Amino acid sequence: MVENYETPQVTTDIFNYDFEKMIKEKKIKKEYRNAAAIVGIPYLLCFLISYFWARFYLITATYMGADLNDAIDFANMSGVNECIQIFLSVFLFVLPFSLALVFSGRTVSKTVSFSPPEKKTALPYYLFGLAFCLFSNVAVSYAGGIFEKFGLHYDVDFGENPTGFFGIMLAVISICIIPALVEEFAFRGVVMGITLPFSESFAVFSSALLFGIMHGNFEQMPFAFLVGLILGLIRVKTGTLWVCIALHFTNNLISLSIDYISKYVSAEQLNICYALFISLALILVVPAMFLAEKRFKEKAFSLETNSKDLPEKEKYRQFFSSPFIIIPVCLYFYSAFKFFI
Repeated sequence: MVENYETPQVTTDIFNYDFEKMIKEKKIKKEYRNAAAIVGIPYLLCFLISYFWARFYLITATYMGADLNDAIDFANMSGVNECIQIFLSVFLFVLPFSLALVFSGRTVSKTVSFSPPEKKTALPYYLFGLAFCLFSNVAVSYAGGIFEKFGLHYDVDFGENPTGFFGIMLAVISICIIPALVEEFAFRGVVMGITLPFSESFAVFSSALLFGIMHGNFEQMPFAFLVGLILGLIRVKTGTLWVCIALHFTNNLISLSIDYISKYVSAEQLNICYALFISLALILVVPAMFLAEKRFKEKAFSLETNSKDLPEKEKYRQFFSSPFIIIPVCLYFYSAFKFFI
């Protein structure tokens, strides 16, 4: 007698699940690559404009009949140099990053947060950031000596700062006010606005790394990266760009003040100034951390990872392996290494 056996049912649920998961993951990875393109293209344009503008200026000047040496001397005049820096800063950061948003179908108002800071966040995070910037400025001032100990003479010529009341005001505008506005718009505004949906920690680290590399010299890169981390944290915790702009302005003002002071005081007196900076930083840290902890409790200095879409390492791999990021990063490092040649 032959028994009737039911035909085994082969389920395909697991195959459907894996296929759907694969499609979803592929879509998510594409979002990271798209974000890398939106960020990387204006980032590359920043390098190209900063690298070739001088060549364009000299070609234009000689074409119009000006002597080459006269054109160079004119551009190097302190007041003229500051005016050029103001124009270049706006042209470098505002135009490329704004166009990147437009062509990607985004708007500035929805990407960059210019809203007032969240309640009771502006003061503690400004004080905390200021304390960190005071430390970093002292460190930057000693960075040249560290390079020299290894036999590397890192001679970065930032030009002469103008003198006189109007000259100093022009230097404050070109070195402190304009960079604070346009660089924060680009990095804590556009770059973080695009990357924040992936996670707070990813957005802060990525924007800080690109910000540090953008400075194009090894004397400033590490400290710009660290300051970028603090600015990114402030952007997340305050929910606005204004506190970042205020801190960036203050940081650059401190650097400019050190440059002016160093010309009129001895090395011993300058060291006293550095000691005062460090003392002030230590004094500011205590109330800043207290107020921040009071506002956010244990989350005052932590960032959300949010690895639901992709593992954290995979996020960085997808974003930083894009040619739109790799190419400008390599060019900025090439520019930095040129100082040693």
